[in-house]
Amino acid sequence: MISDRITGGLFMAVSLVYFIMSLSLRKTTWDPVGPALFPQLICVCMFVAGFLLARKAPAKVDAPKGKRSFAALIGLIAIFLYVLLLNVLGYFPATFIFLCVGMWHLGPKVTGRIPRIVIGSGLTLVVLWYVFQKVMYVWLPAGILFE
Repeated sequence: MISDRITGGLFMAVSLVYFIMSLSLRKTTWDPVGPALFPQLICVCMFVAGFLLARKAPAKVDAPKGKRSFAALIGLIAIFLYVLLLNVLGYFPATFIFLCVGMWHLGPKVTGRIPRIVIGSGLTLVVLWYVFQKVMYVWLPAGILFE
């Protein structure tokens, strides 16, 4: 589809602009990697995704337009509730709930998916915790209930 090619091209253009902007970030003496690595990794991933989108359009979705709009609305509501829960419950419980709800809502409707959703959400949470806490040394909010 032509819209996928336009969207892919825009993704590639935006990623190139941000990559060039990340080159101007100051280097630090105490960090061997530097502050530009993470934005540059995001830009590379965004460029590859844009290229793949522009090169080959994804398979057509047979969902009716109203159903897709409803799914998008549910997604926006879930993100809003996640932000609210993040302040109250903290990162770990709020993210676990958000991942479970998102996987349940967006995933395939097959039998026996609840254990897979719980395990997948738990593993994703562990990976995210490791990346943010141990690799990037980013503080994760504890929430009002657990402070």
